[in-house]
Amino acid sequence: MFNDFPSVPWHTWIDLPFEDIVYEILGIVFPELNIDKEFIHKAYAQFEHPEIVPSSFCKHQIVELYHGPSAAFKDIALSVLPELSHRAFIKAGLNHVPHILTATSGDTGSAALMGFKDSIFPITVFYPQLGISAIQRRQMTTINAQAVHVYGIEGNFDDAQAVVKHLFRNDNEHQYGSANSINIGRLIPQLAYYFKAYGDAFKHKRIKLGEQLSFSIPSGNFGNAFAAYCADRMGLPIKHLIIASNANDVLSEFFTTGRYNRMRDFHHTQSPSMDILVSSNLERLLYLEADDKHVSKYMHDLDHDGAYQIDNNLLSRLQNKFKAYRIDETQTSQTIQTVYDQEQVLLDPHTAVAWAAAERYQIECPHQAIAVLATASAYKFPRSVLDALKKEHSEDDFKAMHELSTLTKTPIPKALRLLVDQVEVHTQVLSIAQAKELK
Repeated sequence: MFNDFPSVPWHTWIDLPFEDIVYEILGIVFPELNIDKEFIHKAYAQFEHPEIVPSSFCKHQIVELYHGPSAAFKDIALSVLPELSHRAFIKAGLNHVPHILTATSGDTGSAALMGFKDSIFPITVFYPQLGISAIQRRQMTTINAQAVHVYGIEGNFDDAQAVVKHLFRNDNEHQYGSANSINIGRLIPQLAYYFKAYGDAFKHKRIKLGEQLSFSIPSGNFGNAFAAYCADRMGLPIKHLIIASNANDVLSEFFTTGRYNRMRDFHHTQSPSMDILVSSNLERLLYLEADDKHVSKYMHDLDHDGAYQIDNNLLSRLQNKFKAYRIDETQTSQTIQTVYDQEQVLLDPHTAVAWAAAERYQIECPHQAIAVLATASAYKFPRSVLDALKKEHSEDDFKAMHELSTLTKTPIPKALRLLVDQVEVHTQVLSIAQAKELK
């Protein structure tokens, strides 16, 4: 558990390239791993933008996190995690190579597979059979590499995550690791883009040095938001973290009322990476903000009753930093259309949820500078984007990608453009019970 927050000299990082910020953060948090710049540079060699994480500026700052090999923000951490894991493995002197288990709601799986497929670690990914886009699925099922296993699950992301947790707890024959954000090595590299975004906001005169910046974050499993919380605790001047939820609004309800309740209907939305009812990383936040006794009670209540209620003092403290908004499907589509019409910017559905939440937040804080995290390329969800733009389209995602590109005169990311010709090699779909029996 990461619970020591050293103050960092963030003001000296304003002009640093993104790779150098990653180098500084990893060196501070993992000094025993002898971090060097060469492996970091190699990890980001496949990114299509030279800045790795550029920002664009219109009404709000947009932090573009989708220029990696899977066209989603998970690439930023999962490009360096395999080498971090390798170094940690050597440092620990383990006798057996851990098997990486990963549950995905859409994007983690492909980024993890791309990162680990040529590593020493075998990897298994579980994805929900329904809900993810055809492009997200093919990014996983077409990866043909030794010691790579990919399974569809008859259920949603929470079911896939439950399978991973079950195997961790009950399989004593194997050593496991994780590429999910339950692995702190997955979270720490994500801190870097908050520092980079702050520097970009300063250089584009959106804020003065030392002035606070707010971030609007599409939130499902809460890992991205928890990374921002860590950056704040390490000294980055952050005013508010805006938790943007879709129809699966367990997080927005929590930060509004203090009640966490997973006993609700599950909705398949156009932002599938946020279709989550059990946010693992929220427990980390509670661990740092409350005492052990209370956290233990909350988790007991969640396991037995499906819900818990935090006390008013804790809720008040959290609300000093976190704002939360629920954005429904209609608002999401309207936001995609409005931002494209008014700003000539193409948003994917997850980023649209964050933009819409930023708009709601700005009513409360009209003069506050806001950075919106763009967590995926619009080309991963072309039919949803074309629907929002009220354009007829093919029901085939790959044809729809080209239709979206023709309409908007924007390029399709290389990794997605080449995907159509690749053969699916992982086609097995398991029940939850079957998945829990895998060895």
